[in-house]
Amino acid sequence: MLIAQITDLHIDNNVSELSHIDARANALAVLDQLQKQNVRQLALTGDIAETHEGAEWFLGQVEQRDFQYRVIMGNHDVVEPFLQRNLLKPKPYFVEEMEGFRMFFLDSANYWVDPAQLAWLEEQLARTKLEILVFIHHPVLDCGGTMMDTRYPLQNRSEVLRILSESQREINLFCGHYHLEAVIKHNRITQHVTPSTLYQLKKYSDHPETENETIGYRLISLANGKLETSVAYLE
Repeated sequence: MLIAQITDLHIDNNVSELSHIDARANALAVLDQLQKQNVRQLALTGDIAETHEGAEWFLGQVEQRDFQYRVIMGNHDVVEPFLQRNLLKPKPYFVEEMEGFRMFFLDSANYWVDPAQLAWLEEQLARTKLEILVFIHHPVLDCGGTMMDTRYPLQNRSEVLRILSESQREINLFCGHYHLEAVIKHNRITQHVTPSTLYQLKKYSDHPETENETIGYRLISLANGKLETSVAYLE
């Protein structure tokens, strides 16, 4: 099973400094490349589109190409098109199993994993012996005091980390939000931060500042409880 994680597309954003970047063209370039790689499964991990029209357009492109996809929201997403497709019902977080893995898709759209979701996560982790994957928009582990760590972090990441750590399981966590590539380890947790398809940020700055406009996505290969992952970039 090969899954592509796509994150932080920011389709139809209204940031004037980014107006020269064609977010829709970037999204199409990634989707076309994934088709060439025979990838059929997508994990869309938030900040997908900032307008109703943009979300409808992107989901249409995904469905037109017959990708199977799972989606969680980011802090910049317009949610109505996803609700209309029943992608966030009955709750905006869920779990699936495949290839010997139990895959958790968590909701952090409000910079927060709410208490009900935390209780659900703890209970679900205790119910399985399968390998664990977690998909969430915001990083849970600090990436080294970066600008995004200090200004725009997941507000209750210590609580999420506590529950993941207390499970005593090997956990691979996939996230976005920071517009950069990073791998951070804490005990038995490995956090994979996936780059954006819009642009990448400088790690250390007083404000959000562009590092480069290369776009990226992540490939995750699952087979019989074994995982391999890598990041690919398009100029």
